[in-house]
This record gives sequence, structure tokens and C-alpha cells, in this order.
Amino acid sequence: GEHIFAYVSPRRFPKAVDADWGSRVVFLNDHFCVVNKPGGVPSIPRADNQAESCVASVNRHLHAAGKLGGRIPGGQESWLNAVHRLDLPTHGLLILARSNAFRK
Repeated sequence: GEHIFAYVSPRRFPKAVDADWGSRVVFLNDHFCVVNKPGGVPSIPRADNQAESCVASVNRHLHAAGKLGGRIPGGQESWLNAVHRLDLPTHGLLILARSNAFRK
């Protein structure tokens, strides 16, 4: 059967909201992006909080800035995806794939 989960008290990550994501993008090209992830922010979206993560925040910032958008080869919409993760309290460089070739 199917399940529906409702999180009445999702875990919050205020550092994801407060971070200046534009200054945290260290490198960006057609294939990948390197981001300086702050500690206290999850690398990828969580089941109980899809919005306050490094990947979601950088995607929003780059789309709003016009640096990410359109379609990548293969017709998929251009979005960044994490190729590895850093633990929640860890800060450091996180590599996000921008192309299917880099994801592989």
C-alpha cells in the first residue's frame, strides 16, 4: 500500500536560511559546482525538511541568479545533485553534479 507521512514538527535548520549562498559557491562550470557547506546544514534534503539543505538552497540561489536553468543534454531540467555528503555538523567543500556525465 501507499503511505503518507505528515511531519507536524519538522527539524529546522536556520543556518540554511541565514547563509549567503552566493558567496559559498566556490566554483561553477557546465558539469559541476563546488560549495562551501556551513556546519549545521544538511547536505541533501531530508524527509522531514526538503527546503533547508545545502543542495536545495544552492539550487534556489543559482536559479534565481540566472546561473542555473534551462535543460541539460537529454532534456532534463537543470538541477544540481550531490555526488557525496558531509555530516550535518561538518563544514567544508561539497561537490554537486550539474550534468549527467559528471553524475556517473
